[in-house]
Amino acid sequence: MITVAGFVLAAAAGATLRHLTRVVVARYGTVPVGTLAVNLLGSFLLGLVVGWDPPGATVIGTAGLGALTTFSTFSEEVVELRARGWHWSVGYLVVTLAGGVSLAWTGIRLG
Repeated sequence: MITVAGFVLAAAAGATLRHLTRVVVARYGTVPVGTLAVNLLGSFLLGLVVGWDPPGATVIGTAGLGALTTFSTFSEEVVELRARGWHWSVGYLVVTLAGGVSLAWTGIRLG
C-alpha cells in the first residue's frame, strides 16, 4: 500500500512540476524551452534512478519522471515549429534527442 501511495504522490509531483515549469519558462520566447527543460531534466534523473532497486526505481522512474516528462507535447511542438521553418523542427528534435541521451548517460555514470 505504501508503494501505491508513493506512486500516486510521485506522479502528482512530476505532473505539477512539469506544468509549473512550462508556465514559468513559456514566458521566455517562442521556442518551447519548458518542454525541453523538463524532458532533459527527466532524462538525467532517470539515468540516476536506473541503478536503484524496486520499488524505488518503479515509483520515481515510472510515476514521478514519467509524469514529469512528455513525449506527446514534444511531438506536437516539433510539428508546430515546422510552421516557422523545417530547421526549427529539426533543431528542436536534435537538441531534445541528443541532449536527452547525453544527459541520461551522464546520470547513469554518476548514479
